[in-house]
Amino acid sequence: MYKPFGWNVKRALRFAAWEARRLGQRQVGVEHVLLALLGSDFGGVGTVLECLGVDVAKTIAQVEHDLNPNVPGAAEELPFTPEVEKAIADACEESQGMEWPHVEAEHLLLGLLWDPAGTPARILKTQEKGDILLFG
Repeated sequence: MYKPFGWNVKRALRFAAWEARRLGQRQVGVEHVLLALLGSDFGGVGTVLECLGVDVAKTIAQVEHDLNPNVPGAAEELPFTPEVEKAIADACEESQGMEWPHVEAEHLLLGLLWDPAGTPARILKTQEKGDILLFG
């Protein structure tokens, strides 16, 4: 069951669609959502990750490098990939488990990281520093 989105999640998802169009993509993928969360620091996600030793600028560059650019001219309304839909559902579960009234940016980040083999987890795992682990 989807819960209401907080303003920062709504803006992050719109910004993710903008990132996808900017990069000539035909769908909004988890990579675009990660770029949106990091690039505009919705809900302080980028700040939290920096405190955990993640180099946000390096992570953004790595995500953009890993994306396979398509032909520019993507549609106005871009669909979410199944991975983004799952991340949103997982974010809703996180929010519900924490008994928050809305889904916020930090829940969306957790939703992106639920799949340890997914692109966001793989990219952020490369940023782990010494004794601070993002993943077990």
